[in-house]
Amino acid sequence: AQLIKQVLINILSNAIKFTPEHGTVTLSVLFEGTRGEYVLWVSDTGVGMSKESLSELFTPFTQIDNHLQSASKGTGLGLAISKRIIEDLHGGRIWVESELGVGSSFYISIPVKNDMTTVEMFPAKGENKEKLLIVEDSPEYVKILVEKLDRHFNITVTNSINKAKELLEKNTYDKIILDFFLIDGICSEVLFFMESKQIETPAYIISAEDDFKIVEHLQESQNIIGVFNKKNAALICDAITGEMHE
Repeated sequence: AQLIKQVLINILSNAIKFTPEHGTVTLSVLFEGTRGEYVLWVSDTGVGMSKESLSELFTPFTQIDNHLQSASKGTGLGLAISKRIIEDLHGGRIWVESELGVGSSFYISIPVKNDMTTVEMFPAKGENKEKLLIVEDSPEYVKILVEKLDRHFNITVTNSINKAKELLEKNTYDKIILDFFLIDGICSEVLFFMESKQIETPAYIISAEDDFKIVEHLQESQNIIGVFNKKNAALICDAITGEMHE
C-alpha cells in the first residue's frame, strides 16, 4: 500500500508541475469487476507531451522539458521506479496517453489476485443456531467477532464483496455483518445485489470511520438495521444477538 501511495504521489506531483495556473488535475479510481482489477488514473489539462517524449517517459534518467518548472531538476528516476513497483511487484500495468498542448492521463491497473479471497466456516457451539455471514477483511477483527458470536451463530466469513454475493445467492443467512470497505469494493455493492435479488436479510454495517461519514455514502436499503463504529465491538455484537443493554 505504501509503495502504491508513493507512485500516486509521484504522478500527481508531475501532473501539477506540468499544469499551468487555473488548470485541473483529477485522480479517479474504478474497480473493473469483470477483469478483477483496480484502475487508477491521473488526468491533467497541462502542457502535454509529444510522441517522442512518450516513448522515453519510463526510461531512467530521462526528463521531459517543462517550461512551467524549469527551476526544478529531479533525478528522472520517478516514473522508471513507478513502473517497476506497479508491473514487477504488483503484476499490474502503467501507461500514459497525452496530446501536446492539451494534457496527459496516466493510468495504473492493479489486479486483485484470486488468492486474496477467503471463505472460512465457524460452527456454532450448540445446535439449531442461526446462520451469520460476516464480510470483513481484517483477520484480527474477524477473530474478535467470532469469539463473541460463535456461541450464538453458525458463522461464515469472507473478505470479498464478490464472494459475499456468491454466498448470498447460494445460501440463506439470518443476519449479515458488512464492513464498509473491502478488498474489492464497498458494501453498497452487496446491498444493491441483495435488493436486485430480493434477498431480505438484516444487515449490520460496520466501519472504522465515524458513522455520520458512512451513512452519506450508503444507498437506501430496507436490509440495513444500523451503522456501527468498529471501535465498539461489544455494542455491535449485542445488537446482533438482541442483547442490547441500557
